[in-house]
Amino acid sequence: MKPLAAQTAEAKSPVAELNDSGWRKLNPYTLRFSGEIQETAYREARRPAEIRYMRVVLVLVFAITLVAIPLDLRLFPSNERPLMFLGHGAEIAVISTLFGLSFVPYFKARHMALMAMLAVFFAAIYAAWNVEFVAPDIYVAGGVLVIVAIYVLLPFDFVGGIAAGIGCSVLYLAIIGLAHPMGSLPFLTLSFFMAIGNAIGAASLYHIERLRRLDFANLREIDAQRGRYRNLLVRILPQSIADRLQQGESSLADRFDEATVLFADLVGFTSTSAHHAPEHVVAFLDRVFASFDALVEKYGVEKIKTIGDAYMVASGVPTTRNDHASAVANLALDMLTAAQSIQPLDGQVQLRIGISSGPVVAGVIGDKRFGYDLWGDTVNVASRMEAFGVPGRIQVSEQTFRRLADRFDFAPRGEIEVKGLGPMATWYLLGRKAVTRLETAH
Repeated sequence: MKPLAAQTAEAKSPVAELNDSGWRKLNPYTLRFSGEIQETAYREARRPAEIRYMRVVLVLVFAITLVAIPLDLRLFPSNERPLMFLGHGAEIAVISTLFGLSFVPYFKARHMALMAMLAVFFAAIYAAWNVEFVAPDIYVAGGVLVIVAIYVLLPFDFVGGIAAGIGCSVLYLAIIGLAHPMGSLPFLTLSFFMAIGNAIGAASLYHIERLRRLDFANLREIDAQRGRYRNLLVRILPQSIADRLQQGESSLADRFDEATVLFADLVGFTSTSAHHAPEHVVAFLDRVFASFDALVEKYGVEKIKTIGDAYMVASGVPTTRNDHASAVANLALDMLTAAQSIQPLDGQVQLRIGISSGPVVAGVIGDKRFGYDLWGDTVNVASRMEAFGVPGRIQVSEQTFRRLADRFDFAPRGEIEVKGLGPMATWYLLGRKAVTRLETAH
């Protein structure tokens, strides 16, 4: 059995490890997570939604362009229509190209660059359009539309949004400056409003991005807590039972017509432990039960609980299996062998094992410190088989003997008086028959 600290470390899911290494630590200037792992996880999680949103924007701009063409045919004189068609054709070509690239894996991994290309193209073409066809007093409205498109329509992160906003504003102003001197009133007015637009857009994007990242961190923290809770449940309960509890079942009780129960006890351990230091006693039990746990995992049975130096196992619960009795019989034989190889406290470790088969009721009891347990005559008989057994031997009830007589070797003990149950015929499990040994080896 591993130390509790090691078990706790193993119980952490990858999500939990991410949470422990620095979620919520955002750079106040860039709003990026302090750890590269967290930043990468955030970007990977956000990318699919951002790409879908970018495609929606591209489809929307494509539709607006198509609607604008017949309107422009009525607004522009015939001699200017070739240039108009050239502009709209360029828009359609760029939109279609970017939309197609958004499905290419290489560009999907670089979708921010695609959005930057889109922003730069439309800032340039819109500025050129305004210079050619629009009155100077409309330039401000055009510049504000560019800012709105960058900060609102395109799903940039904070750093990308700032870079795109400032870059496209400078490009827009440069193109407008070709038609109007930089000291002119239209240019100064446009510069002022674009600066204000960038400030407002940056402040809004900062707030939105911060909330978005904190929300992502909160969800990861919840996932981490769920992961820890599930790992703890699986360590306490069978996995199928843990799953049912997580799905909301509040009362878990099942009847199994066929199951096998094993009790094992370290003979004389209580009196022996009184003469040793507590840490030595716990270390000894740790070695014994760790070896038993490995065998339980090997044969796919369920460890139900330990009570002091007693060890309880069941097979056929909570998942039914046809070979429940033989699985427990193999486990019991290996437990005897394992006990003999463990460094004892005083003398050789003496293990007494009892087994019985039959119907049981299984369920979860308790509220805060709950556990999975079994009830019924089969459990009581298995407990009596162990309590009235002989050190170093495996005593089984008649119900178990009947199920295993063709696969294992037994020696009859005869009829014994069992308190509360009266006289019962019992057998000692000696070992596997030749065919059983061969199957177990494989």
